[in-house]
Amino acid sequence: MRHGYGEIFDLLIKHKARTCGGDECPIVEAVKYHRLYEVRVLVRLGVCVHWDEALSFALNNRPIFDLMVENGVEIKKYGHMALHGAITEGKKDWVEFLISEGADPNLSLPTESVIEGGEKNYSSIYYAILHGHLDVCKFLIKHGVQPEEDDLELAREKGYDEISEIIPAWLQLSNDGLPIYQVYLLETAGQTKPLLFYFTGEVDIELRLAVFGYEFTDM
Repeated sequence: MRHGYGEIFDLLIKHKARTCGGDECPIVEAVKYHRLYEVRVLVRLGVCVHWDEALSFALNNRPIFDLMVENGVEIKKYGHMALHGAITEGKKDWVEFLISEGADPNLSLPTESVIEGGEKNYSSIYYAILHGHLDVCKFLIKHGVQPEEDDLELAREKGYDEISEIIPAWLQLSNDGLPIYQVYLLETAGQTKPLLFYFTGEVDIELRLAVFGYEFTDM
């Protein structure tokens, strides 16, 4: 697979060699080494337990990624690892695309804590902050991923003032029962400090109704 020996590959397929299993999955290896022909053959056989890993490696090769999806590899089912990779690598276009196709940004993965030590499960926002991709972080928040206290602590630890100012507002608004998408509507309406905006209620009646469908309760 690594060396592109097409004739040997075809012979193995003809004799029904195992297409998945062991420490090195042939499909993952084919994706990793950009073997489009081999990927096409293997994907159409439809037998693999490593589709999530294969999609993740395919972030660097859009034709191979599209080939797998077109042949039934569902992003909604297998796209979480690819989404995690796109977040950690700061590939915002991929992040937007994968989420739009059903990959779940609310799932968490374990990593080593840079603050306390030890392994914990962290949000996708945490990974975006950890790797310094603040544009991805802001997109995830606006998309509706709930920030957590760990995210805020990491942003402060790394000195990301913009993020450490945004997260408390979203945490407070969420704690008050305000859906994240409504906070996003506030921000897109030109309110750069949604928490202050929420507490003061400085908004005209028409905008309140357009964004919320009801007026603010006095705090």
